[in-house]
Amino acid sequence: MSAMIALVGRPNVGKSSLFNRLLRRSAALVDDRPGVTRDRHVARLVIEGREGLLVDTGGFEFSDVDPLAGPITAQIRAALERCDLAVLVVDGLSGLHPQDAEMARILRQEGLKVVVAVNKLDRPQDFDASLEFHGLGLEQMFPVSAAHGTGVEELRAALFESLEPTMADDDDADAPPPPPRVAVIGRPNAGKSSLINRLVGEDRLVVDARPGTTRDAIEVPLESGGRPYVLVDTAGVRRRGRVGERLEKLSVMRAIEGIERADVAVLVVDALEGLAEQDAHIAGYAHERGRPMIILLNKWDAVPDKEETRGNIAREMDLKLVFLADAPVMTVSAMTGAGLKKLFPTVDRLMAQYVFRASTADVNKVLREALAAHTPPFVGPRRPKFFYAAQVATRPPTFVAFADRPEAVHFSYKRYLVNRLKDAFGLDLVPVVLRIRSRRDEERSGRPRKPPQARPAPVSRTLESRGPDAPEAASDRELARELERSAPAGQKRAAPGRASLPKPAAPGPAARVTPVKAAPRKARLFDDDLFDDDAPKAGPPKAGAVHSKAGSATSGAPSAKLPGAKPRPASAKLPGAKADPPKPKAPPVGRPKAATTPKAGTAKDQAAPFTGRNKAKSPKKKTPGRKRTGRQPKK
Repeated sequence: MSAMIALVGRPNVGKSSLFNRLLRRSAALVDDRPGVTRDRHVARLVIEGREGLLVDTGGFEFSDVDPLAGPITAQIRAALERCDLAVLVVDGLSGLHPQDAEMARILRQEGLKVVVAVNKLDRPQDFDASLEFHGLGLEQMFPVSAAHGTGVEELRAALFESLEPTMADDDDADAPPPPPRVAVIGRPNAGKSSLINRLVGEDRLVVDARPGTTRDAIEVPLESGGRPYVLVDTAGVRRRGRVGERLEKLSVMRAIEGIERADVAVLVVDALEGLAEQDAHIAGYAHERGRPMIILLNKWDAVPDKEETRGNIAREMDLKLVFLADAPVMTVSAMTGAGLKKLFPTVDRLMAQYVFRASTADVNKVLREALAAHTPPFVGPRRPKFFYAAQVATRPPTFVAFADRPEAVHFSYKRYLVNRLKDAFGLDLVPVVLRIRSRRDEERSGRPRKPPQARPAPVSRTLESRGPDAPEAASDRELARELERSAPAGQKRAAPGRASLPKPAAPGPAARVTPVKAAPRKARLFDDDLFDDDAPKAGPPKAGAVHSKAGSATSGAPSAKLPGAKPRPASAKLPGAKADPPKPKAPPVGRPKAATTPKAGTAKDQAAPFTGRNKAKSPKKKTPGRKRTGRQPKK
């Protein structure tokens, strides 16, 4: 059995704050109001290779003003009976209190080893206030501040001697899996704490007829059938509109955190009141987080007409708990223990499905059969196309299917695939998560994408005859220079990769023009004469005639001037040449337009006639008496 250290003291001295500071995490609910902690809160404490159990208890009351003072005192005495070291927490700001002296006397009577922690001393200069607590007659005393952590390390060093060495496992693979965590959730006064006390076999939690007794999430380990379990008692969750106090809001947050850390959720429903809307909301919290659920109809022994109540609850579940249609429903009684024997075997069935893992080949086989039995519906011009699927996680079983258009998969078809996965693998008691992604999200799913094929490198402009010692690639400029150096004198080579055209020969001396009989003139496409009908046309050239334009001789060589010839203007006619008669214009094709007679008036009045498309705008009338300004138009 592990060593146990208990924190005791009167209310509102900072026991829960010191509890969280020693554990270095927020494990207990903390508030300024006294009496927040009512149950024993047990957590595992590890200090430099040694471990033990640290217990946070409620405030010790010596009066019967609080109706819960008796059950809280019973929880404190149960912790002192099992602990090896007691830490008496006192308030250093308020000074020595008579109840502190009474508590020290009780601890000495129990024969326990006691350490005094003088709390709320935030500054080192306030440590002198702890001297008056030497009157308690206890040797070890540590001034600390649970809020700021002052002096906590010295206290941890004192607790180190009371802990036991940690049993380190040589092989982590052979270590047993952690026990299943079962969160008991429900509305206030549904009987959650009474149910856990019946399962544990002792008054482990404070139970009262008034709602709101449990405020924090309390973890209770136990064994059933030789297997360990951890039960988490949570506070009752009321409707959001009725939750007004800050302490109750913190209790609801702790309850939701308990659901997130649990593996299985047990919804406790008061069978006398039936299934309420708030029960459905609480079940929705667990379902959204993917936790399998068991529905317990508590107080079944007090139901007068069981058959009628069973039918009413079944109809309410069909309306309010549609998402929990496959959740097992059990009728139990926390008072007598009836029906609780089947609870842990049902938890084992849920855990077997909760940690189930299927191979990728089996998942793809189920997907192919589902697609063959019922193809996806058309979305737009074509159907969504599925590629493959795989299971990527457990707790709960999570599958990922890859498709070309995930957004085109209807939610009803997605639900159909989930049901096929449930039927194929026998996952009828746990929620199954199916995510549909595109191929671009393949890397997020854990499967690496295929590397893109590398493009072939561009062929470098190199010479094969450069030898093995030449570099693999060279620029065109370097190769051109090398070719010029290696070429014979007076000869140049073109750079590789460039087409070299032969240069035209230089024109020699003027050659004699050979008279050529010109062919009759024909119209050429894009000829200048076709675009100028009014220009006079020259007659056919005579034999041996040379065109007036330079370079247009029939011999192909540029025209040479005759010796003694004078330049004449381009408009001069040759002697004896007759001008061609003007070519008559072709009549316009189509219906001739009617001649319009211009009307007398201004330029604005002589507008184009109405053609049927644009209506002529009527001139604006001038306002009489208005004087025109600006520049006047010329008449």
